[in-house]
Amino acid sequence: MNDNRLTARLTSYWENLKKDDIVPDFRKNNPARIADLWEQCFVLSLLPNNFNYYKYEYIGDKIKKLYGEDVTGAMVNIGNSKFPNSVIMPKLQAIKSLSDMKSPTEDSGQMVQNNGKIIKYRAVLLPFGNEKSGLTHIVAGISHREF
Repeated sequence: MNDNRLTARLTSYWENLKKDDIVPDFRKNNPARIADLWEQCFVLSLLPNNFNYYKYEYIGDKIKKLYGEDVTGAMVNIGNSKFPNSVIMPKLQAIKSLSDMKSPTEDSGQMVQNNGKIIKYRAVLLPFGNEKSGLTHIVAGISHREF
């Protein structure tokens, strides 16, 4: 059976990039291969040896709409609990090195937006990096519904 869920498709894409490496190098990332999913993704770059801060390298249009603004290029403290940080923060707080995140991590849950609507989401975090630099990027894909 072909699984069309965002989490399964992104994980399969990541595994194809990874091959025999610990995790795929971010330079192998080709958003054109997952163009129909890319607008539901965002990319974090991690500061070397400092997992308390990260930078939003890319925010897909569907995430921008859900977030309410474009935070591309913003540096963020891991303690910031505003969406999309609220979705990924618990997972990111546990990461101290590449060995802490060698495979995709899935999560799901719900949260209340400022307008009172409930968002139910499913997310996958895909680690990118290499042995020399360690964990350099995380691509996060989020599917959601508002109620």
